[in-house]
Amino acid sequence: MKKIITLLALIGAVSVEAADHVSASFVNPQVRSFMVTNASTASTYGGGITNLDCPQFFGGSTWQTNIGYTRWTNYQGVLNITSNTAPTYAYTKGSNFNLIGSVPLWSINGVTPSSFQTTNGAAANAIPYSYANLFVRAQFGADHDAGLTLRFCPSPDGVNVCTNAASAWIITVQPGADIAANYQFNFVTNAPMHLWAGCKSLVLTEVFSPEVEAACAVWVHDISLNGFVP
Repeated sequence: MKKIITLLALIGAVSVEAADHVSASFVNPQVRSFMVTNASTASTYGGGITNLDCPQFFGGSTWQTNIGYTRWTNYQGVLNITSNTAPTYAYTKGSNFNLIGSVPLWSINGVTPSSFQTTNGAAANAIPYSYANLFVRAQFGADHDAGLTLRFCPSPDGVNVCTNAASAWIITVQPGADIAANYQFNFVTNAPMHLWAGCKSLVLTEVFSPEVEAACAVWVHDISLNGFVP
């Protein structure tokens, strides 16, 4: 009987621990994947992806449409292509369906995911390290060597987004040069939670790539913030 009680206690402990793990996606839940190419390329393959809820990042413009010919798929496997009258990138026409968004910076009883200092072997190199990570899953075209860049900005109140350059967190996902066609790359990096102390949410404002060839386009499947909450 004592062994049974101990076993049940262990099972309960494991269940509680699992319940404390949070995974929140920046991708619209209706979107299975979306395509990213160079917005300056004169083609009919769209361009970068911008959060349509953040017009303040574009000189105060109030436009809320995707670049013409933006491509994305839903969970029924249907390919959607943003309409436009010509392969132009004036940001004035096309679908107003927002592909990317924000995630709440979670907490339990006001406690955010923990951070600690790590020195990487030297006290002079002390950096904050959190128990949260950013995960990106993407499929790269052949010979893609320019990488995929993501820009994140915090929202203190869940409504207003910080626009100063110092508050932005910018990362580049780089699979390496001379990769095979349709190369799926899973990328993870530590999320600097200490930069957003007291903020309500983290906003993915844009996803872009400087790669100029349409054949090297990237299909993004997942961008998520993950971690254990104490």
